[in-house]
Amino acid sequence: MLDFDLFGVRRLKASGREFERIAMVTGGRPAGLSIDESSVLLRLRQGQVVLIRDAQRELDQHGAVERQIVDAGLQSLLLAPLVFGEEVVGGLFYGKRRPNWYDDSDTEIVRAIADALVMALQHQRLAEEQQRAAVAEAASQQLEQRVKSLRGALEERYGFDTIQGRSQAMQTTLGLSRTRFYTLMRRYGLG
Repeated sequence: MLDFDLFGVRRLKASGREFERIAMVTGGRPAGLSIDESSVLLRLRQGQVVLIRDAQRELDQHGAVERQIVDAGLQSLLLAPLVFGEEVVGGLFYGKRRPNWYDDSDTEIVRAIADALVMALQHQRLAEEQQRAAVAEAASQQLEQRVKSLRGALEERYGFDTIQGRSQAMQTTLGLSRTRFYTLMRRYGLG
């Protein structure tokens, strides 16, 4: 794994122009980071793994996010995009207060961690969707049983023939043959 002084996971807001914090370990930064205010975040948004070995030398400190990084005392940074399909949906951030802490081999590790995190989030989303579908199916089955029960009670009490219009007079009024009438009744689950 990777050592850090600051670790964070952020997701891209619906606007696609700002990252919002999901998790942060050690230290704290503002809840939202504007992509427009950072060349580093722009590169992340484009799907690139970003390695900063020495923030004091490599970052343009005119950007608000870059100033926050330097002001927090972070020297070495490693950022990886969270990619869902073809879309960047967030980012994984590692920071260390010592320069040259991370190197090229760490970019492969952080990419693998980001991919595993996205996979875990996808599995969680699928499990939640399956659970919602199961709840909806159970409710549907309960409703179907209730309708059958009520239909049975009505048939016992009043005779379903008169309720559903199965009488010869109703068939004549509708202009349907007996065969056609019963075919329609079965099609709609009434016969």
